Amino acid sequence: MLQRVAAYRVARTGHMAFGAYRRYRRLRRRDASGDTPDPAGWNAAHETTAQELHDLTLELEGLFIKLCQLIGARTDLVPEPYSRILGRFYDRVPPRPFRRLVRGIERELGRPLDAVFAEVDETPLASASLAQVHRAVLYDGSEVVLKVQYPEIARLVRVDWAVAKRLAPWIPLPSSVVDASALLDEVAHFVELELDFEREAESTERLRKVFEDDDRVRVPRVYPEHSSRKLLVSEYLDGLPLTDLERLRASGVDLRAFAERVASLYTSMIFERGFFHGDPHPGNLLVLPDGVVGLVDFGLAKELPADFGPQMARMMARSYVGDTQGALEAARDLGFNLEELSPELLDEIVSRTMSGQGVGHARPEQGPAPRRRPPGERRRWARRESKRLNRLAESGEKLVIPPHFALVGRTVMLLSGLFNSLAPGEGLMERTLRRALLPYTGASSEIFGRGSASFSTRPGQNGRAFDGLLGGANLEDPYPGYAELREQQPVFRVPVAAGPGMWLVSRYADVHTALRDDRFSTQRQPVLGTRQPSGTMALQAGMFGRTMLSTDPPEHTRLRRLVSKAFTPRRVEQLRPRVEEIVDELLLPATRSKEIDVISELSGPLPAIVIGELLGVPTEDHPRFRALSNQLLSSMGPPSPMSNGGRSFGAGAELTGYLDGIIAERRAEPRDDLISAMIAAQEERDALTGQELLATSLLLLIAGYETTTNLIGNGVLALLRNPDELERLRAEPELLPTAVEEFLRYDSPVQATARVAREEIELRGEKIPAGARVMTLIGAANRDPEQFEDPDRLDVSRADNPHLSFGQGIHSCLGAPLARLEAQIAFDALLGRFPSWQLVPDALERRPNPLLRGLAKLPIRF
Repeated sequence: MLQRVAAYRVARTGHMAFGAYRRYRRLRRRDASGDTPDPAGWNAAHETTAQELHDLTLELEGLFIKLCQLIGARTDLVPEPYSRILGRFYDRVPPRPFRRLVRGIERELGRPLDAVFAEVDETPLASASLAQVHRAVLYDGSEVVLKVQYPEIARLVRVDWAVAKRLAPWIPLPSSVVDASALLDEVAHFVELELDFEREAESTERLRKVFEDDDRVRVPRVYPEHSSRKLLVSEYLDGLPLTDLERLRASGVDLRAFAERVASLYTSMIFERGFFHGDPHPGNLLVLPDGVVGLVDFGLAKELPADFGPQMARMMARSYVGDTQGALEAARDLGFNLEELSPELLDEIVSRTMSGQGVGHARPEQGPAPRRRPPGERRRWARRESKRLNRLAESGEKLVIPPHFALVGRTVMLLSGLFNSLAPGEGLMERTLRRALLPYTGASSEIFGRGSASFSTRPGQNGRAFDGLLGGANLEDPYPGYAELREQQPVFRVPVAAGPGMWLVSRYADVHTALRDDRFSTQRQPVLGTRQPSGTMALQAGMFGRTMLSTDPPEHTRLRRLVSKAFTPRRVEQLRPRVEEIVDELLLPATRSKEIDVISELSGPLPAIVIGELLGVPTEDHPRFRALSNQLLSSMGPPSPMSNGGRSFGAGAELTGYLDGIIAERRAEPRDDLISAMIAAQEERDALTGQELLATSLLLLIAGYETTTNLIGNGVLALLRNPDELERLRAEPELLPTAVEEFLRYDSPVQATARVAREEIELRGEKIPAGARVMTLIGAANRDPEQFEDPDRLDVSRADNPHLSFGQGIHSCLGAPLARLEAQIAFDALLGRFPSWQLVPDALERRPNPLLRGLAKLPIRF
């Protein structure tokens, strides 16, 4: 019987695999022949193959579901159709009819169903790859859940395992980086844990005891007298799963606060308690009354080896602050198989873990393999990456991630994706991990310190001076660090292993020069001796590589001339009545409640609505675009092991896909909006290309509101912390224009921007070599005492205020008039309608991105 089942499953799988093989082979041959790559063909092949695998899995079930779940979760490795189609198996596994499960339940109970349960709901609460959950009531009135293993699942898993191992070399996985055998081993390990319900019952009880005194979380009790290896009966927790976001939002749940609580719980489990719930799927996390976290499904709950949590934290923290030797020692203690692990490879591992991209697979030089990269190129890229990793590992051994580390990495990956749906762009998991690592940084304070401790010119810091200056605790106040930098080394080279590297320029005169001097290029050229663009950095380069932001004359001149025709001061001034109307609408609820979160209720929605309407984005899509833009912008910081990562790829793809559709509509039917105007803008046939139009639209959409959001939020906070200036501005509203300029100088929304030296350039006796990247620290320049009198004082009447917040020269911000208009109208309304402002205690929160300086929360009362 098993042989017949196996033969059928081999035949069905082989048929699907052979079809996929032929489909991809045609495309590979086309690319190898030198023909123009066929992106549409590759995308169609991905779409067809993913759907065939989905349909085959619905038929065969068993291990196929688990495999599809794993593939669907790897958005960092697989093309979009695979993650979209196979990701359905996380919350849409077809349930089994209850009648097919009754015999198995009664066999495990050793008696009839009605001898134990007063009632059983035949409609499942949840259905997964290996089991199904039903609600029931015991005769004493206790509400419970029955988790029953599918009767045939253990047999199917054994058959599928044999089939999969035989077919592993022929499985047409969508990424050359993925090792099919390793992937199957990972699946098998997880399935083995999940099939043992007795072990799950023990894990559940253990975690319940761990958290019995913690009122933030609740773990259900288990009924061991009714449980067995294939049946688990446990307490029913009355809450809403995180898969039901619509009901959660409708009920008023603070999803962001809930996500923070979950993140804190998981870092506590990993780094302190040594025993953790390893499957944070949205359906396994319940929102209970008062925001209590309900944890269910403990099939992957696991005890970590003694000292694993502290060792992992020590490795990541030491790598982050540049203690190479300490990081390597901790890595070896964790069980990495390399005798010598290079600092760069260690950075790679730490970066992928912190960013939630998963660990155990190589990352390409220019980010994950593009979704439409031809396979011939993909194979060449994979070979190059394999050689690179082998060079990094001095022993030459193949890198093996310790199993417990891989499980933790998988958990972080799932949580990062989950939190991004609850609080887009906030980077909650990364921020929580940084806080958890703080105790393990030891004496090194370059990153987490502040003031003079935040900046170090000592060699050997492995290029982290920039991170230290802007990151960690300095997010709150980077200006003491700027002052030290201006005084000690105003032109400072970030230490790197080789090549021209990166330089920090902090004095006003030098920043002004770098922004205007054509010897400094804005083109994002590779810099030898520094880590090449990867992850989100590569995505940025691809998305913004053909805009005014990142091109030089004559290309820049052509692009700006065409765009500026559709972005004139007259058009901006015509927006004034509409901006005033939007501000009135946004502030209406605050006039009743006498409280407002300035960020989420005013400074965020206002510019998003304005730029959306200007571009032609439908009103109903404005919240979606603000969330996606936040998600993308949260990762646009300095390159660092703790910078945000893979989650921005989905946001970028969705934004570009949507704008592609808008552009196509406007080409067919122009309207009175900016995209239509840019399409129409031509000069001697020198129109914007399709790629340029898309990139420029995306740039305007994001830049059009982000700086204004930060300008208004930072300005309100500055006034709250300088009440004399607040009252002065209230008494003299004619000072509003100068006040807005002072907000821009005092706490600039953009703290730094990059240039590349075209040739060797000397600044203050330091020779910056050709090809070096130069970070112009705008925030530091705007507080330079050589340019501004009493620069650390907020002065809303400051008349002589040539700040650099909107840039200088040919690259000065085209949207500056619109940002000024929106800010002046917003402040005028706030000051005129609300006579007193009071910051809600302990509620202020900053965004983690140090380059785009702004707030995530700013609640004030009136």
